[in-house]
Amino acid sequence: LDSFTVSKQVAKVGETLTISAKTSGNNRALAYKFVWMRDSWADWGVIQQPAASPSVAWAPPAPGNYTLFVDVLHSTGVEEYSTTLEAYEGSWAFAAAALSSSEPALGDAVTVSASVQGDTAGLSYKYSYENLSTGEWRLIAAPSASASITWRPPSAGPFRVYVDVADSKGYKTRTVDCVVSEDWSL
Repeated sequence: LDSFTVSKQVAKVGETLTISAKTSGNNRALAYKFVWMRDSWADWGVIQQPAASPSVAWAPPAPGNYTLFVDVLHSTGVEEYSTTLEAYEGSWAFAAAALSSSEPALGDAVTVSASVQGDTAGLSYKYSYENLSTGEWRLIAAPSASASITWRPPSAGPFRVYVDVADSKGYKTRTVDCVVSEDWSL
């Protein structure tokens, strides 16, 4: 198996996606079985029973975090591979929080950003951090309409940055970690 992909990592409930397993070598006698699992086996189903087609169309039936599996059946056994996606209901989904650097030096400016899909009008963004060495929490930026901000870590060490994205119905949180180094030597 060279790759196992889904056409989108974040999709709306009911949106048709393409799931593909790409193989190389002598793949004429291979069969592909596709299965989905939602929220750690809270629900699951078979997308395609073993068949010759390495691609299949599928739509997530409910919101949640999905793991998609492909069983590649061949003459000597079965190989299983997986990939993930998030399905959302409503008008937007918070795919990920990101930092411009996961290993900045003390004093560096780090861009913290939120990757949101769908209708972003009216969303607010709040940024905070936790110093993982001391347990101290601090607000980086109060809720605003900006999907990114600039942050200067206050000290060296490991940090967890929290990004909250909210609308009138509630909020979703994603985290991203970094380790800030001091630029000196003895």
